[in-house]
Amino acid sequence: MNPYQQPEIAGRRSASHPEAGVDGRPHSRQTGGHPYPSPGGKSHPTAAAEQGAPSLSLSPSLSLDAQIDRVDQTLKKDLNDGLSLNEIENPGMGLEQDPKRRRVSDEGTTEPNTAGNTTAEEGASRLGGYLLRKRRAESCAESYLQLKELAQEIKNEKIQQQKEQQEHQEHQEQQEQACLQQDAHAQLVQTRAMAKRSIDWLGMLPQEMWAEILSHLAYTDIGKAMCVCKTFSEQEPYVWRLACANQWPELTERMATVPDRMFKNQWSRWRKCYEMLSLRAAENKLVRGWGNTFASLASSASSSEEGADALPSLQREVTPHFRSVLVEWMIEVAQEWKLESTMIFQATRYLDHYLRTVEVTDIGKFQLVGISALRLAVSLLRPQMKISPEQHACLMDPARYAAVCDGAATEEEVVATTDLLAGMVSKEMCEAPNAKMYLRCLWYTISKTGIAGCTTEDMHVYVLAAFLLELGQTDLAYSTHSHSSLAGASMSLALQFYGKDPWPLELLAFSSYTSECLAEQRKVLARAQAMTLGSNVRDIWCGFYQNHLYHDRRAEWDRSLALMGRRGPDFVEIAFGADVAERLRSRTGRESADAISFRGQEALELAMIRILV
Repeated sequence: MNPYQQPEIAGRRSASHPEAGVDGRPHSRQTGGHPYPSPGGKSHPTAAAEQGAPSLSLSPSLSLDAQIDRVDQTLKKDLNDGLSLNEIENPGMGLEQDPKRRRVSDEGTTEPNTAGNTTAEEGASRLGGYLLRKRRAESCAESYLQLKELAQEIKNEKIQQQKEQQEHQEHQEQQEQACLQQDAHAQLVQTRAMAKRSIDWLGMLPQEMWAEILSHLAYTDIGKAMCVCKTFSEQEPYVWRLACANQWPELTERMATVPDRMFKNQWSRWRKCYEMLSLRAAENKLVRGWGNTFASLASSASSSEEGADALPSLQREVTPHFRSVLVEWMIEVAQEWKLESTMIFQATRYLDHYLRTVEVTDIGKFQLVGISALRLAVSLLRPQMKISPEQHACLMDPARYAAVCDGAATEEEVVATTDLLAGMVSKEMCEAPNAKMYLRCLWYTISKTGIAGCTTEDMHVYVLAAFLLELGQTDLAYSTHSHSSLAGASMSLALQFYGKDPWPLELLAFSSYTSECLAEQRKVLARAQAMTLGSNVRDIWCGFYQNHLYHDRRAEWDRSLALMGRRGPDFVEIAFGADVAERLRSRTGRESADAISFRGQEALELAMIRILV
């Protein structure tokens, strides 16, 4: 028998190798064909003829990574079967150089040939296995090289596509930039043409007429017009002064008397005046009289006019005395809770607005209105307090406000009344500065500029003014004046108490008020100091400031503490006039009103009651 006859070799392998095909060659378990792809996606001619089945080729439906993984698995199988990587990449190596180096076992695996001699059948079997592996290695190597070339081509295509996209994007950006430049140039040309026409228009009218036209514009429009052209900007001071004169002629004449040295920038002087006067105008809109709110005021108003019918009063249960007592109690609560000092002024504003609008039918619930107004002031002034949300939640706890009323209100009533007040007050009322804010700004200006000879060391002046301003809230006429004027009146009284100029002319530049404008407000605060007992409030103020650190100004502080600790005749002449002060001196038997305090508080109160009643 011919040892190279293929059927006999196939018979041996088919009997011993479980994976052998019909012709003795191993085939794929899944497809039954050649286990390696051939170059170019075509079946190997020899393998296709011998096995009669299609080989694994490069499928276009598979991705490049999947095909590379497929070839790598086949390479690993060959290595496991005994072929080296050099034999796969160089099919000429191997058994052609050393035919005795390897042999094929009956199980289909290769192992070193330890035997010295081989039979013809074993040599034929080994040669057949070698030829088969050689064809498989050649096909795999060609497929691997093709895949590498294909991967490189795909990579080059991607790089080329990215480059083309980048070039396209750069081209689009250049086109867009060119369009923007063209639009900007066209807009510039149009603006220049408009400016040229504007200059021609400006030449048609005199500058005084243009200033008059601009002065009737709104505040923001005037500011924009000043930036249009150089002709308008050169007339800025004159335009702002005309704008002030058009709306507030009397105040403008008053502001014109302020020395120029009080303004750092003369160019923006009248613009600042316009802003300040606008603020005053908005503040005056919030000021309202009491009218027929209380029965005593309505009867006095009707009796002053002959034949006039009595006006019905809004508040029948609440009297001005009840309001004074409630405000004094609210001041005590705010001081005991150590609330920010501006809150009590805002709470009093909300309380007075409620009394002018809603009738209090139950006097037992009047305290509820006051504590709810204080709670609303705390909630609206939180941004100025600079406190954490936890602290603010503690301050807004309705149980705290209900407890301080000592059973006169429940938590639900506090929340409901607070919500009612919040719906009644306007946005302008919530955002408007109160008297304490104005006083701080005024003192900062006085202490920094040295007006009236005051410096930052003269804090006793500011403390006395703040006390008079806070105590003045108990007077009913307090809410009939603007808060800025009340702040100026308190500072004027404090300066006068220490022998300084009550209201220097320089303060007109920062407040728009003269000493004559503050006469009524000074009477209100002086009357509150002379007539309000306020023992608890006075004790709190004296206890807080008696341990001051200004030891070099001890005498001035002692005078302030003495005035805050008692009500007396210090401001009687300011509050009630020279005639009342003279009558008071004659009744007490003293030459000066300052000596009345030596006769005791009871004698002073009795003398005042006899005179005023």
